[in-house]
Amino acid sequence: MRRKKYGKRLRAFLLILSLLLILCSCGSNASGGAGTGNGAGADNGNEASFSLSSKQNGVIEIPEDFFLTQVNDIYTNAEDYLGRPIKYQGIFEASTYGEGENQQQILYVFRNSPGCCGNDGTAGFEVLWDGEIPEEHAWVEVEGVLQAYEDADGNKFLQVKLDSLNVLKERGKEFVSQ
Repeated sequence: MRRKKYGKRLRAFLLILSLLLILCSCGSNASGGAGTGNGAGADNGNEASFSLSSKQNGVIEIPEDFFLTQVNDIYTNAEDYLGRPIKYQGIFEASTYGEGENQQQILYVFRNSPGCCGNDGTAGFEVLWDGEIPEEHAWVEVEGVLQAYEDADGNKFLQVKLDSLNVLKERGKEFVSQ
């Protein structure tokens, strides 16, 4: 009787393990899997290649349904995206850092996402904009070129130097989980 019970458990465990292995390998290919590192879904002649962003006139558009995934890929594979135009929508926010002469304003366009303590994370980029500053928490669409910079302490950051910033009346998903 015990042998039958353990046999069933072992088969169930092996079945679950097999399913997990199959699911983890879905979408992978010899060139590096679903996230090929270029984020733009490099066309290698295979029409079924996975692409999170659409390329229109060379612009990488970050879609709402895969916002978190695409932003994470850009941060993970920044060297593949630097110097490329990026377009996305999100919440505009301005923050002031430092004191006295060292005080500076930092601009962000982001969406809320899961974080370390529940739903307290954000995903997006610091932006450089010389034009009129929108109201806090306005929903905006931005387009610009991704660049990297290093602060005085040697920390490296990504930012999008904007060519355009448009305030939109209709808001998209403020919280994204993909």
